[in-house]
Order: sequence, then structure tokens, then C-alpha cells
Amino acid sequence: MGDWTARLLPVLEACGVGGFDVLGISAGAPYAYALAAGLPERVRRVWVLSGLPYVPDVAVRGRYPEEAEPVWTFYREAPEAEVVARFAGAVERMAEVFAASPSTLAALPRPAAHGWRGPAREVRLQSRPWGCVPGEVAQPVRLWHAPADQEVPFPAAEATAALFPAARLTEQAAPDHIPSEATVGELFAELRAVSL
Repeated sequence: MGDWTARLLPVLEACGVGGFDVLGISAGAPYAYALAAGLPERVRRVWVLSGLPYVPDVAVRGRYPEEAEPVWTFYREAPEAEVVARFAGAVERMAEVFAASPSTLAALPRPAAHGWRGPAREVRLQSRPWGCVPGEVAQPVRLWHAPADQEVPFPAAEATAALFPAARLTEQAAPDHIPSEATVGELFAELRAVSL
């Protein structure tokens, strides 16, 4: 994930982007952190909604239910083909998890069309060292997370926030992993306020 900065830098240069804020949602959070750590002179602030915690850290993973550790170990150590097969076998479960999110449900056929290689690659990256650590992110980090999130336990989000030098975590109003409209509204209100 630390390679993300080098891949994005030519795009930023071509578009003439100077200083900017970065937003990560769910599994996009590690990429937002990697950009902040890799471009400290350009990334002003980091905003995270329902972010993936820093799961390479055993103490953060310890905030998940006990049965999650063998799953993280599988994602970290299993051959990619086995991880792909697990995703392919979990289609019905994903449909249940995202039943309340029509946009997410509508997006599920895309990774399926590519044999689930994208999600398998991502979860393998997420469970291994990210190429940056939270302590390297000096910028302000603003996080929202739902206490009842079934995908990412709130205590893991709290433990991750504690690893950043300048982080503030707010309980997201809606009790699930998908950010609520109210939370998105709060984020944009704060973005406007700091941009003025």
C-alpha cells in the first residue's frame, strides 16, 4: 500500500495538484494513510469514514472477536488462489451484509466478473504490513465510526486512532459499516469549515 504514493504522484503532477486533503472510506483508509505518510508536504488532512483499522498490529487485531484471528492469518498467509476461492464462496453472505446498501449490492457483480481477484488481492495487502505506520502520519486525522459496525469493531477503530499523533474519532450516528448521510454531511461541513 505504501507504493500507492509513487503510483499517484505522476497523476497529481499532471493535474497540477499542490496541497490537498485525502478521504478514505472502509478499505480505502490505508491508502489515505499511505498518501499522508508518503507526501507530508502536500497532504493537509486525512478524513476517514468506517475505516479499516491498522490490522497488521496484533494489538489492534486483538480488538476483533477471537474467531477473527484465524481469518486474518488465512488472508495474510494463504496462497492467492485460496483467498479468491473463499471470496467466490461468500457471495450470498456479502449479499446479506450489504442488503441495506443498494449501491454496494449493485457493485458486487464487477469483482465477480474478474474472478474476485481484486478483493482477494486487497485483503491480502490489508493483512500484511502497509508500507507505512500510523505514527508516520503527522497530519490531523479525522475519523468517524459506528459503535455497532459488524464488519469493523469500534474498539479496533479506537485502537487505530490512538496510534496517530493527531487523530480525533467520532461515533458515527448510523449503526452499520456504510456511512450514514448524516455522517457524510458532517464530514463535508467540516471540510468546508477548514477550507475557508
